[in-house]
Amino acid sequence: MWAVVLKRTGAVIGHVGLQNLEGGDEIEIYYLLDKPHWDQGLATEAATAVYRFAREKGCETSSRSPCRTTSRRRTSCARSG
Repeated sequence: MWAVVLKRTGAVIGHVGLQNLEGGDEIEIYYLLDKPHWDQGLATEAATAVYRFAREKGCETSSRSPCRTTSRRRTSCARSG
């Protein structure tokens, strides 16, 4: 898990990370951002960085989005993957 930090202020506004999905070899990108920071592209930016990190480390990834919780999460995961 990594902190999501605003570059301009250094404030921690959430977190992002990787986790294995139950019953398989797939890896899910998850994140949580403070509500005032929604709809600014920050979740997409964080998820993309984690996706690239996973690929660099040799993790198998899928072109489909494994996110199942909210439409905001599905949108960001689909854009990053």
